[in-house]
Amino acid sequence: MAKQYDELMGSRIRDLREKTGLTLREVAEQINMDYSYLGRVERGFIPSTNKIKTIAEFFKVDISYLMGEQLEVPLELRDKIKEWRSVIEETERRGYTPEDIEKLLDTLDMISRKNKS
Repeated sequence: MAKQYDELMGSRIRDLREKTGLTLREVAEQINMDYSYLGRVERGFIPSTNKIKTIAEFFKVDISYLMGEQLEVPLELRDKIKEWRSVIEETERRGYTPEDIEKLLDTLDMISRKNKS
């Protein structure tokens, strides 16, 4: 069976590692992977799904991002997305629909305009 290579995945992993300021050996040690194997992955070798999952979890990205199916979220937006995600989850937990939220926002806009008058 021929080995498969994916340069996009490898470059994304390398970019994530470099953004963290960690060496290949440091990352490999923290995820319990041989550093030479991780180096091959960065050069494009496709590891098993379990290893891809381990790498994605370490860098806190979705596995689909590593596989080229998703764009990277800029670092400066990640905290905001987490914050808003919790708001969305809470509104869903309470049973609010997007339409309910839209009506609420309209009401808040109306109150704001009234207070400015």
